[in-house]
Amino acid sequence: MSVNTTEVSLKNFFIFHAKYGEKEGEEEEKIIYFYPKRTPLDMQMKEVGLCEAIIKFIQNFSTSPCEALKTEKTQKLFYQPEENFWMVMTINIPFGPRSKDVLEGSEHLDHEVKMPVFKAVLKQAYQTSRLILGPFQNILDSGNGVLSELKSKCDNFFSKYLANLKLKQCDIIDVFQGVEYLGLEKPLFLLSQSLANQVEGKFPIFDYSLLLYEEKIVWSGLELEDAQLLYKYLVSCLIPSFLFKTNKTTSSNLTLPPSMRFIFGSQGKERKVYLSKVANPGFYNLIVYRVNLATLCLLSNCSSVIKDELFGKLDDFLRDKMNNICAEIVMSKKPKPQITELQDSSSLRFAYFNSTNLATKSTLHDLRIGQPPAQKESLRLLVDICQQLSDLREQGCKSSEFLYKCLSDQWVIGMMSNGRQFYVTIDRKKANLLDISREVNYICDKQLKGIFFHV
Repeated sequence: MSVNTTEVSLKNFFIFHAKYGEKEGEEEEKIIYFYPKRTPLDMQMKEVGLCEAIIKFIQNFSTSPCEALKTEKTQKLFYQPEENFWMVMTINIPFGPRSKDVLEGSEHLDHEVKMPVFKAVLKQAYQTSRLILGPFQNILDSGNGVLSELKSKCDNFFSKYLANLKLKQCDIIDVFQGVEYLGLEKPLFLLSQSLANQVEGKFPIFDYSLLLYEEKIVWSGLELEDAQLLYKYLVSCLIPSFLFKTNKTTSSNLTLPPSMRFIFGSQGKERKVYLSKVANPGFYNLIVYRVNLATLCLLSNCSSVIKDELFGKLDDFLRDKMNNICAEIVMSKKPKPQITELQDSSSLRFAYFNSTNLATKSTLHDLRIGQPPAQKESLRLLVDICQQLSDLREQGCKSSEFLYKCLSDQWVIGMMSNGRQFYVTIDRKKANLLDISREVNYICDKQLKGIFFHV
């Protein structure tokens, strides 16, 4: 009898405050949010109590906070985003045959749950909530220490957030938490930067700006963490929603009325985001304006009053300028270097990450005709290599390289140099180490020339 393998799934997710509900009979007060909602209250209290006990037990032996607990069937991830606030995510470990070569016998496949991936997922969940809601403590303080407002806001946000969380698709790209930049020639980059500076100069109400083209960053006036969070919010939520509603995925939207070119910010479409790495942390009005494939985000402190007539002036000022920049970018685009037929047949995929500016470039999930999707085994191995490189970096190592050959004859390579990381998967039967090294060097030269090199 065959046994199907189950997928990685979310068992529960909850947030609690360690200093609330400390008296007997009041334990439920510490629970801020719990998923699934249908979980009985006594089960919620039991889960939270167990996690508190684990956290306190670990504190007796280490100054480092508790991060994870693995059992046969589940893995718990712990994250303390703010003082006294804890977030816990419990993952169901997949269950299936021990090996594809074994006909009988099943077990929980803990090797399929990679802790670095889900640690990053949990941290990103908090950072996204902070972008939308603000810090937990700020919400609590605004309610004079009463948890009801915080509970309500967390329930509204995380219920929607978790419903769209696809854990089984999470991999090394989630570990990076990076952004995609659009590489431009210097004159065109300066032209784009000049546009952002002109807007902030002509309309001093705006403090920061972020310019995207084809959902890649062209220019950012924000600190990296704020830029990464806002970028992901835009490309995964706001822009897709706008394109779906207007059905303008490729054609010009210059024919739309001005109000439709403002994705957010104009009357009836107000949106605020919390910036934490700016000179004055707090909520900022978010205005998102789109022309063709270019998107400009403008942010102003919430203490500033934005009048309706501003949007007409902005539209008049930006419409032609952004359209011209789009035309210049199209004219300047060069065809990507073609991979040789030999390498095409190799089903080669790569991922690049620069920890200095969070730049990410990846073909791991590209869909190509005649090429199978990336193997789960290789994606898991990439995470292991990433963790090994991270450990070496913490020990002071600046350059390192790992090459693995899987049982499936696939090669998996991870390289680190001067804060940059490069990962490759290659399907090449009968290839030796020298062949693979040459092919990796070829890809570095053609795809990442000037941005990845050994020190």
